Amino acid sequence: ASAEGYIPAAKNTYIRQLEKNPKIVLKLKRVNQSDLPVIQDESSLELLEQGNKLFENRKYEEALDVFRKFLELNPKAYQIRLNIGDTYKEKGDIDRAMEEYKVVLEKANQDKFMKKEIIAKALARIGDCYIKKGNLEEAQAHFKKSIEESPENEILPYNVGEIYFSNQKLDEAIYYFKLAAKIKPDWSDPYYKLGLVYLNKADNTEAIKYLDKFLKIEPDTSRSVTVKNILKSIKK
Repeated sequence: ASAEGYIPAAKNTYIRQLEKNPKIVLKLKRVNQSDLPVIQDESSLELLEQGNKLFENRKYEEALDVFRKFLELNPKAYQIRLNIGDTYKEKGDIDRAMEEYKVVLEKANQDKFMKKEIIAKALARIGDCYIKKGNLEEAQAHFKKSIEESPENEILPYNVGEIYFSNQKLDEAIYYFKLAAKIKPDWSDPYYKLGLVYLNKADNTEAIKYLDKFLKIEPDTSRSVTVKNILKSIKK
């Protein structure tokens, strides 16, 4: 949410189809107009949407051109470098991706409006780069710093768990999925992923435990049908 003369505010939430969603309240604090990290060319927001669609369709070179054009029109919107870094990472250019994330980190440290959120995201992405470079020690250090920046945000450890899971670092994935569940106990996604991780470890007892927890929170969705079939199979 944003308004002229106020600091922008944001909040992450998950929307459920079968349950009542909680009310979201965002309070904007007034500041001097000269202090606002505004987008200078609002018409260029269409470029952002275009770049995201190109990225989703794996047209990375075209996406890079669009994101760079957006940054050229809005030089203060340094957060777009996260998108640029993500695109380089998907292209396999890990060093270039890391350069972009480090620029974001540097600028976010000077940004009094969105410091915590952006720093946490940049640190987590740098950690992912270190995973891909095979440097687990540096990756772990950056993930730890990312979560320390925003310890109340369950999405950060969940995303770190996803990174480890996709790289078959199962014990590390378990740690971060459990941390996400601890921060937000009524969120079904970490339990679902914990069940899958334990299945990968051939630990059916723990898999059943977490998949049962998942079903208590999310009993009637397409995922719950899959989970019920898994449980039926492994409980035999």
